[in-house]
Amino acid sequence: MVGTSQSTISQIEAGERNPSYNMLHRLASALNVSVGYVLGETEVSDLRPEEEAHFREYRSLSEGARRQLSQYAQFLRKTQGIDTAEDGEG
Repeated sequence: MVGTSQSTISQIEAGERNPSYNMLHRLASALNVSVGYVLGETEVSDLRPEEEAHFREYRSLSEGARRQLSQYAQFLRKTQGIDTAEDGEG
């Protein structure tokens, strides 16, 4: 599927071997996720560049600003009729 042996994949998973750049891309493609996701840099796969930029901006905010942003996002979802039950916000 990714053009390498199961032994090599097992070594990568165990941290005994580092994948090459090309291997990372083949793994990500086979799993249908981003390279960042394979590397554990992102918890959400398939982010567009502007979405990744939003996450970086969010991380730079104070806790108070993050709460305000969360409240505003909840307000927007509510006004657009988007169900907010899945995020525990009600």
